[in-house]
Amino acid sequence: MAMALEPRDVKEPEPAWLDRLDADLRSCMERGIGFAPPAFREDLLWFNSDPLTWKDLRGDVVVIQSWTSRTAAGRNWASRAAQTLGDLPDLTLIALHTPEGAANAGAFLDRRPIDLPVIVDVKGAFCDALGVYERPVNVVIDRNGVVRYAGLNQRGLKKAALQLLSEPCDPNSAPELRPAETAETAPDFPPTTTRVQRAVDVRGRRAPAMRVNQWNWLDGRPDLAGKVVMIDLWATWCAPCRMSIGHLNELAERFHEDLVVIGLSDESPADFNRGVQRYKLNDFRYALALDPGGRMTRAMRVTAIPHAIIMSSDGVVRWQGNPMRLQADTVARIVTADKAQETGPVLACRRWAAP
Repeated sequence: MAMALEPRDVKEPEPAWLDRLDADLRSCMERGIGFAPPAFREDLLWFNSDPLTWKDLRGDVVVIQSWTSRTAAGRNWASRAAQTLGDLPDLTLIALHTPEGAANAGAFLDRRPIDLPVIVDVKGAFCDALGVYERPVNVVIDRNGVVRYAGLNQRGLKKAALQLLSEPCDPNSAPELRPAETAETAPDFPPTTTRVQRAVDVRGRRAPAMRVNQWNWLDGRPDLAGKVVMIDLWATWCAPCRMSIGHLNELAERFHEDLVVIGLSDESPADFNRGVQRYKLNDFRYALALDPGGRMTRAMRVTAIPHAIIMSSDGVVRWQGNPMRLQADTVARIVTADKAQETGPVLACRRWAAP
């Protein structure tokens, strides 16, 4: 039986080859080294090429370079990798568009064609399997279909490609799949079949980043690690928002061991403090935060408040809507399902797709 390359069998890259990545990203990417890369999923969108399989690519050194059309910095990474590698024989470069801006990737490619096979990962499961997140990175697979390097800088990428091209292809080898790290049963989160009103439906996806300029009440920024998190978008001037405070207090107290509730307002500190005094709002049992730029509100295109989301500890949105419609039973179900999820590396490296 063919085995995956053991760490002692995989040549360590020169330190100068490595890109400067944060430790968490590098850890997620390097989990795949020595094993077969994840299969190309059916939900990937292919441009400039028919859908490929790893069997089709056997015998070639394959470089997967991630990129995104959404940002100016992200748009150039595929062409940078192509320039670095040049026209090396028996090398296939694939440009992997991450879920960030994926909805507009086709239109971008119409305007600025890329002369490479391009795959667009709308849902993010393929990116998660590779350990790829927002920062453009590369993964290098040898002729035998084994992941050998990940997260190289441009100099290291060229050196690694030349090294792997000098190695022969063994037609009798069969790379081992990375051991499955899934739970025996899927966590029982609430269904997401109901309609979300006055906002973009972000359920089943990672929530937009919460940006906070100032924390108020309690003890400053709460510890969110390993917790279910509820973010309530509200304002002191909003009467329905003020009416929901008591309900949120009850949820925060009832589930205090597992749930962190945050009231996020886009008011300025001065307007917020005036509103607190005017409406005598001094009975909060959950954290309050200010984002005068309203960045999360704008990212979700919220047009009416209060509007809340609940995220499991992996950052995936499990419930969304008016907080007054949120029942304690629903919170309990999310908390229970969150505890049933995988823990450890597989959970930490799932950043795009919900289970």
